[in-house]
Amino acid sequence: MDELENLPERPPNERGRLAVLIVCNAGKLTGARRGLLRARAASLSEVLLRKRFVDAVVAPDHVLGATEAAQAIDALRNSPNLDVAIRHIQRALREHGLWLRLGVRGLKIRGGPYA
Repeated sequence: MDELENLPERPPNERGRLAVLIVCNAGKLTGARRGLLRARAASLSEVLLRKRFVDAVVAPDHVLGATEAAQAIDALRNSPNLDVAIRHIQRALREHGLWLRLGVRGLKIRGGPYA
């Protein structure tokens, strides 16, 4: 995380960028303790948004199990577009915990496999 923190902020861009993080606790906004006497560290989502590496993040706020991670990957791979995939992840995996969409509301993503 320190390496990301040390990178310069990315300049604003007209084209929206979205990250779907299939990483434990990546959607937590409070961060995790780095050590007994150290300050709280920002979560991966917070760093990516603050540094403008992405404009929005979809990520879980909890520890992922193998089944949930596989279902999220399948939803991304098998959905006709990103919005459908994100809705599927948020609904189908609700039993495991929340998948949060952080950042810009209504972000339109152009290019990539979901163009």
